[in-house]
Formats: sequence, C-alpha cells, structure tokens
Amino acid sequence: MVAAQLSVLLIRPSRCRSTGVKTETFGLLIASGRLRYGGAKGEDAPADVYVKSRADNVPRLLFKLNRDGTIYLGNGNGLLLLEDQQFSNTYRLLLFDLDTATQSETDALRISKDVRSDIIRKLSPGEDINYYFPKFIAWAARDVVISVGVVTVTGNSGPFTPHCFGYEIGTHPIHIKSVLSETDLKRRYGASCQIWP
Repeated sequence: MVAAQLSVLLIRPSRCRSTGVKTETFGLLIASGRLRYGGAKGEDAPADVYVKSRADNVPRLLFKLNRDGTIYLGNGNGLLLLEDQQFSNTYRLLLFDLDTATQSETDALRISKDVRSDIIRKLSPGEDINYYFPKFIAWAARDVVISVGVVTVTGNSGPFTPHCFGYEIGTHPIHIKSVLSETDLKRRYGASCQIWP
C-alpha cells in the first residue's frame, strides 16, 4: 500500500469522535489529530481503526482504540504514530509504517517496548515506574522525536521522583539513535515532558 494513496482512516463503531481530524462521510481523512473514544457508559469494547487506500478501497485493520489517543501522520514519510492513552497512568506509542500492509499491532508497539526497556535500565535499583507518559515531539525526515515523562516510586510509599527523557528514534529499522536530557530536549526542540496525568 503506497502511503500517498491512503485516503481514509475509518473508525467503527462510530462512537469514536475526533478533534482536529477532517471528517468524511464514511470515516476520517488521514491527518494529524486527536481521537476520543466516546463509548456509552459501561461499554468496554474497543473501536476498530482501519486505513483504506484509494487504489483498492479495501479497509485494513490498523489498531483497536480502547481509550483516547492522538494520531501524528509523518510528513510524507509513510509513518503514523499513535499516542495511545491506554491507562490513566500509562500511555504507549504505536508506530505504523503505512507502506507495510502486513505490519501488526505487535510490530507497531516495538517503539514503546524499546524506549521503556531503555528507561528501566537507567533507573536506580528499587525504583519502579508509577506514571509513564511518552509524547510525540516532532518528525525529522524518517525519524521521530519523543519525550517521556516518568514518575518513579521507591518502596510502597515513596519518595516519588520525576524524570524527563528525550529520544530521537530511527524508524527503519526502529532503533534509539540518541537519548536527550531534559535540558537538551528543551534546547533542541523547545519541548518538555508530561510528568503527571
């Protein structure tokens, strides 16, 4: 599937609302924007999110949205990053290569797994992650820049310690190119971390 030919991001059921994403009769045009999952009270069923190409008009399941999320479409690079607010204290990132028709949600989660593993290695012994908020910062050609706000807890009752990390991620294949301090993240990209919900 050629990324330039992608036209529609379909969401079923239609309980899912969007902010900043242009709407179309049968779905959402591919664009950066926020998705809000507006399920009825008591409904826990996820919304299925599909991409559909202009060439064959056949929808392909991309991911299931359980809560709110934000989509960032790459600048012509065929990539789509989803900030999935899976839980109130832990978000995750999914990076989809829209040119790869067979990519699974598990493959898309690799960016989250690699970054979280790197952060865990950086923590002091006895520190456990209590809050974890990865956020999109910028596209840099086929690379993506993210910030990760982390609050750790030592023991059962603290102390709580905030951390801020910046990551420049290569996407072909997915790999961490560099880790930025909070100061460098601010200086290079004018960005900071979300630390608290």
